[in-house]
Amino acid sequence: MADFQPVGQATVQSLGILVTPGLKLRTVKDFIAYAKANPGKVNFASSGNGSAQHLAGEAFAKAAGLKMVHVPYKGTGPAMADLLAGRVDVMFSSLVGNMEHVADGRLVLIATTGLKRSPATPQVPTVDESGLKGFEAQTWQAVVAPAGTPPAVVERLNAALLKAGQSPKIIETLAAQGMEVKTSTPAELRELLARETAQYTSILQQAKNTLQ
Repeated sequence: MADFQPVGQATVQSLGILVTPGLKLRTVKDFIAYAKANPGKVNFASSGNGSAQHLAGEAFAKAAGLKMVHVPYKGTGPAMADLLAGRVDVMFSSLVGNMEHVADGRLVLIATTGLKRSPATPQVPTVDESGLKGFEAQTWQAVVAPAGTPPAVVERLNAALLKAGQSPKIIETLAAQGMEVKTSTPAELRELLARETAQYTSILQQAKNTLQ
């Protein structure tokens, strides 16, 4: 981030914990119990090392005290194909584009990863309310400017971002993609970047994974 400076956070998006139906698991409690009874045998797919799916899976494993095997793919498509085929057990993935698989019974959505329920799936509990208190692993988008951008310009950009976040049309468009508006100040974004960089670096080091 040395080449950039924060302007502000723009959106946030919960992931869904999608499980192959062959495991016959319907809740986070069931999944944790199964994984603890089968240490090192449960695997989770992702679109690649260091992806949001990978980080969420490692964070969940650490929080729940599980030993799961990460299976990185070259993209979400191949990972999802193997999950649908039952060749991998679980995937922490976007809800958009996957709800049809849940509806037709090809996948089971046991929880979402935000601290509050996703507007896209209000009937599905969060990991936090399912018993793993405080767990949160969301993706987010933000606006940054080149390093050295004058503070007055950053301030104007942030003001425009905050205004855009109040637009009903933008809120509706993002909701259709499974995202929520969540804006911030430059300082708050800088703090978020520092906190999550430290958090996930620690998680990956503990899991003995290397970012590609």
